[in-house]
Amino acid sequence: MSLTIIASALASNTHITELNLSYNPQLVGRGLDSILSVLTTSPCPPIQTLNLSHMSLSNSEATTLLTELLSKNTTLTNLDLSGNSISDIEPWIELLLEKNNTLTAVNLSNSTVELDETLLAELNVILALNKQPKEFKKMALQVYSNNPSLHEVKLQPNELCRYSQISPDEPVRLLCDALVRNHTVTRIDMSNNYLGNPSAVAVAEMLSKNNTIHTIDLSSNNITDEGFLHIAESLIKNATLKCLVIDGNPVQDRTTRRRLNLGTCHNATLAIETYCVAASCSDSSMVEREVEAAIINDALSDYHSSSSIRKTMKQLQLPLYSYTAET
Repeated sequence: MSLTIIASALASNTHITELNLSYNPQLVGRGLDSILSVLTTSPCPPIQTLNLSHMSLSNSEATTLLTELLSKNTTLTNLDLSGNSISDIEPWIELLLEKNNTLTAVNLSNSTVELDETLLAELNVILALNKQPKEFKKMALQVYSNNPSLHEVKLQPNELCRYSQISPDEPVRLLCDALVRNHTVTRIDMSNNYLGNPSAVAVAEMLSKNNTIHTIDLSSNNITDEGFLHIAESLIKNATLKCLVIDGNPVQDRTTRRRLNLGTCHNATLAIETYCVAASCSDSSMVEREVEAAIINDALSDYHSSSSIRKTMKQLQLPLYSYTAET
């Protein structure tokens, strides 16, 4: 059966969702072009999975094919290009960023040419973003692409829950992946979004690599001591964070608050900003929390020297934590 006949059948197809053309290098050329024409003509047939593995596609042939598919197709979610001679996927990344909202998986294994690991990682991030609602992808891509006018990411209460029916942790992970390469955002508000410990781990990994964010609000979530201990470890590597707000989380152990301060104080470049941590422990009195808030506000307003803050804490009869790392 010729591909022209197959293409004609696909054009009127309303139920076939998978097309496998693998191991047919002889189809590259006019035959494949006829199939591609159908897949990129609106309304597109409901093909969700396209297998073009081991077709002996060159890099230029694959790029030409992908340019059409990613720009015009609105149904494809899975694409198998394994076993072809693909060497440069950077143009695909640009197309995914700008044109495509449906492709979520690309198989590039067994390529005859070694692919750039950094570009593969970027491709996987964008494919994962395509699994999220368009509104979230649009926001995350602004972060990812370093929009020069974007300085604050403020999520509305429960906003992340709308992006994920199971848990907000996956959207947070994707957003943090984007923040790793971002150089414009300085403030993040993720408060009141039911974030759990997996979100805290993602934030911690991001903080260990990001060098522009100075304020993060994680208040009123579901992060426990376990999650904040990961963040405390990341603060040792972070040199820019000034304010971390964690009030309203189920923190049970005062040691967690102490370790947060220990983590920041091990980084001498943070100076006074290391004290800008609003923590609420279940065993803290309301008076102590108000005093903590007062110290934070004072510190944020005029950035006194660390010795001044230590003096203030002593005057208020708050415990001066020992900054010797525990074994």
